[in-house]
Amino acid sequence: MEMRVAINLIVRLMCVPALMLSSSVGFAGLSELRELRLDRGEITAILEHAEDERVDWARSPLAGLTEVRWTLSSGTGSLIRCAALLPSAAKWDGRFHGWGSGGGAGFINLPLNFTRDGGAAAYTDMGSSVDMRDNPNALIDYGHRATHLMTESAKRLVTAFYGRPPHHSYFHGESTGGGQALHEAMRYPRDYDGIVAGVPIIRRLGFYHDWVHRQRFSRDGKDLFTAEQYETIRKAGLEYFSDKDEEWARGKCVTDPLPTPERTEAILAIAKRLDPTLDNPELLDRLRRIYSPVLVCGEETHPAMPYGTDIRQAGAGSGDWFKWRFGGRSTFDVTDVERRACAEEWGPILNSDMTDLSAFRAAGGKLLVYGGLADGCIPGENQMAWFRRVVSANGGQRAVDGFLRLYMLRGRYHGVGVGPAGVQSIDSMKIIVDWVEKGLSPEVVDGALKDGGTRPVAPYRVESKEFLTGGDVGSSGVT
Repeated sequence: MEMRVAINLIVRLMCVPALMLSSSVGFAGLSELRELRLDRGEITAILEHAEDERVDWARSPLAGLTEVRWTLSSGTGSLIRCAALLPSAAKWDGRFHGWGSGGGAGFINLPLNFTRDGGAAAYTDMGSSVDMRDNPNALIDYGHRATHLMTESAKRLVTAFYGRPPHHSYFHGESTGGGQALHEAMRYPRDYDGIVAGVPIIRRLGFYHDWVHRQRFSRDGKDLFTAEQYETIRKAGLEYFSDKDEEWARGKCVTDPLPTPERTEAILAIAKRLDPTLDNPELLDRLRRIYSPVLVCGEETHPAMPYGTDIRQAGAGSGDWFKWRFGGRSTFDVTDVERRACAEEWGPILNSDMTDLSAFRAAGGKLLVYGGLADGCIPGENQMAWFRRVVSANGGQRAVDGFLRLYMLRGRYHGVGVGPAGVQSIDSMKIIVDWVEKGLSPEVVDGALKDGGTRPVAPYRVESKEFLTGGDVGSSGVT
């Protein structure tokens, strides 16, 4: 009797994978996927992640998902790596999500954020695993084409797997991914119905990080400021606005941190009072430069560092593309003439600062953008200046309201939850889905605070800066 029970238990456990397969996706979807041929690449792996609550090893974020990996090529020197996660047919909500990368890319992230509620999702490394030097195909891939090719092929995977195409498609990205998002709206307006561009890098070749690095460091790589001095500078900005800002923000974040020469001098005076070691002509001159727009050959290429934030967000240098262009040369040895030449040649490929969104608008697309007013990595004035140009190029504020919203988050550093206080995020996924599928145009939305609770966040509009200066929700959208 005991032997018979043991045998039955073993047989039942051996049947678990087959039962899981037939009850989740069925053989048809997998066979279609295995037989799929991609125009510019090939599927390299199809992995089924088991799902069964009775088996401890199956309790993982990937449980119940089918993972697909594939490569694409746009031509000589191109290699684009992609990955997708597909929930079972029973759990799929009919949507497809593209997810943006970060930094210089070069890695694969599995897009789990979008599968929890039943979405199918895909990600690409933007073709950045190859050597970009003297490799024009790979550079264009990295600039924008890889995201488009991933999107086209991922939709084919989804259609093959489920037997039908997604009813709506969305793209979500922050930082580099935010730049990918804007490229999608501008260059490939039919790829996605809704696009979310978070803290997007508008001008990758604005040489902002390069500029800040040269003010912070000496040629031998020594940081000219101490950690304590950086913190004093941040607090001096907060103190300056303590009697000028909204009550909820005082001592936490600055709601209107755009630099002016007068403000800078007042903040430096406070910094010197708080820390006498900052009363140093060289250090003060460096800070004045950091709080001034970036100039390359006399032309403004990037806005200044905002007040009340950590200057170190700007990092150390201009990223991987700087090495692709200038090799191992020091940032101190590359001339402004060389920088301008780089921007003129590579800017049209890497920058997402185009303003013609007419095709995206005609396709019925919706674009949600948000920036951080305490972002010292990609200062929020980037997004606001771009938005003003978009409004001018697309028929004015009323016309733009039909397909584009920009929200500026007061207290948001570059990374969500990184800064000490203020508004960190909005529910961008719900906002974009409701806008696309229900026609609910977003206006004042809830912004999640670092210390709990919410603050109302109104959309930035060109004709008014009231969202920065306070007032009541009924008249200005901000309390």
